[in-house]
Amino acid sequence: MIQTNKSSQGGFALLITILTVGVVVSATLAIVELSRMQLKLSVDSRDAEIAFSAANAAKECAQYMRTTASSTISNGGQIRVNCLDYSSNIRAATTLGFGVGTSIGSNGDNVFRYTYDIPWEASGLSRCSMIDMIVVYATTKTITIGTGANTLQRVVSNYRSPTMTCRQGSQCTIIAASGYNTNCGNKNSPGVLKREVLLEF
Repeated sequence: MIQTNKSSQGGFALLITILTVGVVVSATLAIVELSRMQLKLSVDSRDAEIAFSAANAAKECAQYMRTTASSTISNGGQIRVNCLDYSSNIRAATTLGFGVGTSIGSNGDNVFRYTYDIPWEASGLSRCSMIDMIVVYATTKTITIGTGANTLQRVVSNYRSPTMTCRQGSQCTIIAASGYNTNCGNKNSPGVLKREVLLEF
């Protein structure tokens, strides 16, 4: 009669069971991690689309303001933003040398900068759009802005060159529109997505 070692067989079965459980647990953890990453990518994609839509809305709003308030802007006066169910006055900014009636060129040429945050609601969620608009009126001579320390690349995010030249007799406009996937009060918080649209004409 042949006898088998039952303890050896039991140890082998235990080893197989442990290996099987390890493979199943590893596969389950991999699937959970993959699902988590897909969910994060989906949320990031949604938030990026929200931020881009907010930036595009700000661009459209700035173009509308530029058209409807052209004569007021030519004097650096206060203009009214009336977009995205929001209405407020905007004054020309005084930062970085772009003050009301202050020229980046010389001899009092008209160069104005308007900046404003626009809070608005979409589907019950708060969003933020930002307008940064620089307008140059080169009525009597060619004007170059962005010279010296206040280059356009420092003032306007992602601008293509340090300066911009507006030829004599022209009106030149730069619109840098930004959108955020949150409200304006939290736009500088960690994890907030920002998208930008730059328009020049």
